Amino acid sequence: MTRTIVFNLNSPADIDERAFYYHKDSLGKWNKMDVHPLTGLLGAGGVYTSIDDYFNYDNALRNNSIFSNEIHQLIFKSSTSARPLKPDMFYAMGWFVNDSIAEHSGGWFGVNTYTKRYLKLPLTIAFFANTDDFLKKDLVSKIDSLAFKFVNDNYR
Repeated sequence: MTRTIVFNLNSPADIDERAFYYHKDSLGKWNKMDVHPLTGLLGAGGVYTSIDDYFNYDNALRNNSIFSNEIHQLIFKSSTSARPLKPDMFYAMGWFVNDSIAEHSGGWFGVNTYTKRYLKLPLTIAFFANTDDFLKKDLVSKIDSLAFKFVNDNYR
């Protein structure tokens, strides 16, 4: 993964083709939100990746080539903590899972990510956005519905 870094404000790095953060204020004006005192905290908006690197990571995770088999089995194994907004989803090492899907999301001052992995189908849907309002739209559910139908109809 040659295009993935952890960003740190104490030693900022130049990132080729970096998408800067934007946030729409209450008047509907887009504002660049790139510098915030907390930007660069590890695990809180500090990981930058390319879609190619994420694709390679997802394939390696799906093909069980990153971790030992024992560790890999734990990644999507649920614990006893239910997710409040979705009672059928449980926490599992950074993912919220049930028997058929795993979801992970994150957001930070104008940046949002959402990943949905189908555990029994060869399908992962990943969204990376440099705005903080894309999850409010039906974009995610519409693309998910179309992709799921295609993969379910053609790869079962």
